[in-house]
Amino acid sequence: MKKGQVSIFVIVAAIVIVIVIFFFLRGDLGDIRDTKLRPVESMILGCAEDVTQDSLNIIGIQGGFYNEPPRNLDIEGVYIPYYYYEGEFLMPENSFIEGELADLVNDYLGFCIDNLEIKDHEITYSKPSTTVLIGKEEVSFNIDMMVDIKKGEMTSQLNLAEHPANKPSALGKILDVAAYLTDSHLEETICLTCLYDMLDERELFLDFTDFGNSSTLVVFSENKTSEDLYVFEFLNKYTEEELESESIQFVGRETA
Repeated sequence: MKKGQVSIFVIVAAIVIVIVIFFFLRGDLGDIRDTKLRPVESMILGCAEDVTQDSLNIIGIQGGFYNEPPRNLDIEGVYIPYYYYEGEFLMPENSFIEGELADLVNDYLGFCIDNLEIKDHEITYSKPSTTVLIGKEEVSFNIDMMVDIKKGEMTSQLNLAEHPANKPSALGKILDVAAYLTDSHLEETICLTCLYDMLDERELFLDFTDFGNSSTLVVFSENKTSEDLYVFEFLNKYTEEELESESIQFVGRETA
């Protein structure tokens, strides 16, 4: 073998070694970058956790609505919807409530991220698109949103779709009983025994309060699925003829 050929082999071998070292170090640096940016990713995921829980709380206080209901009582910017209004049935479907929850997350998640106390980081994100499913024991949030994080030469991309938020919640159980209670207005009487059995099976509490103006405030509550008390409320409004009905009076007053 000639000296020139040997030199070429040596040079090629050296180049290969340099390339291998380069990619090895590049991989290590990538790991370091990921590690340094991981706390920021955790803060963003914390935003998703907080916003999804807040959306459940708002939906509870406003009886399944984020936007203004068709009939409601506005108490300083809080909408308490009517589920029954003088013969009109207004309780929303579960799919509608899922959409309201999704709208809440879509509207407030970016606001939460923008207000994180993160210095020397550049954070950009796509417009969130959230899908929600109300189950018996939990409410699942899937947020389609890409978040890009940059600090100096370090970069990271967080895909929130890979981190679904499954929140333990009695919302599905509450909606079951609320639907039964609302639909009972179609009958001349309401089966209170059936109602109490449903509440016991689901470990829910229910209160009725005379709210004036021929209206009754219906408040569901539970404290089994989380440390904090969860509340879901709505109103029913009756005609004078309905108030004279023994069943309506019993539901509205005897259980208060």
